[in-house]
Amino acid sequence: MLSLGMLEWIGAIGGAAGALLLAFNNRWSGYGFVLFLVSNAAWMTYGVMTHTFGMVTMQIVCTGTSLLGVWRWLVLPRLNRSRSYRDDLAMLPVQRIICPSRALQPCPNGESHGR
Repeated sequence: MLSLGMLEWIGAIGGAAGALLLAFNNRWSGYGFVLFLVSNAAWMTYGVMTHTFGMVTMQIVCTGTSLLGVWRWLVLPRLNRSRSYRDDLAMLPVQRIICPSRALQPCPNGESHGR
């Protein structure tokens, strides 16, 4: 089990590193929220072990904001890129590429054109 001193330093370094990443405001900044989550977990554990439940309450709220940051900075952009990619693929004339003899209609099973 981690000592109180280790938890304190993990919480402090994780929080400071997360804040630094966010301050850079570059493509890696979203990972600052992941570091905040590590820091939140360390501080919550520290708070429970030292019976400082005000700190635990604060870290529960901070964990919520960190999760929101992970969602908005890391998850949502990837979902949007995936949707954009899927929408771009849907606009391709796939049926013409697969079956050029039939405009926008699928090839019957077993029929192969151009192979």
